[in-house]
Amino acid sequence: MTDADKHNIDKLNTILHKIVFASQVSDMPIFKGSVKDLNEAELTILSVVNGKPDIVLKEISTMFKMPPSTLTSAIDRLEKKGYLNRVISRRDRRSYGLELTQKGRDIVEQHVVDERDSLAAILAHLDSEEEKTQFVALLSKIVDKAFCDIDFTQMLGHIKPLL
Repeated sequence: MTDADKHNIDKLNTILHKIVFASQVSDMPIFKGSVKDLNEAELTILSVVNGKPDIVLKEISTMFKMPPSTLTSAIDRLEKKGYLNRVISRRDRRSYGLELTQKGRDIVEQHVVDERDSLAAILAHLDSEEEKTQFVALLSKIVDKAFCDIDFTQMLGHIKPLL
C-alpha cells in the first residue's frame, strides 16, 4: 500500500464517519424527513412492499437475510402504526403477504420526495454538471464493484426515475 493509498483511506474514513454522524444529528429530510416514527428496517419493508405488492413474508426475510422473528416484530409494529396489513397472498394462498394502507403509501411517497430533495441539496454543493456526473459515476462504480454479489433489484423496485 502506497503512502497515497494510506492518505486516501484516512480521508475516506473521516468522510464516512462524518456522513454517519450527520445522519444522526442532521435535519436533512433524507435523515429525518417525515418518517420520524419508523426505523430503517421498517421504512425499507414499506418501500419493498410498495414496489412489489405481491411479495410474501418469506421473500422479504430472504432478501434482507432477516430472521423471521425479527421480520414479524417489524411487521407487528408497522401494523400497529397503521402502515400495512397482513393479507393472504394472492400468489400462494398458504403464505402471508403485505398490503400497504393509504397511510403506508403516503409515507413511502413522502420519503421518496424527501430523499430526492436531500440528494438534490447534496449535489448542489458541486460546482458543475460535470462534477455532479463524475461524482455519481464514481459512487456508482464503487457500489457496483464492492457489492457485486448483492442483488439490489427487488429492494430498489420502488424507485421510479424522475425522467
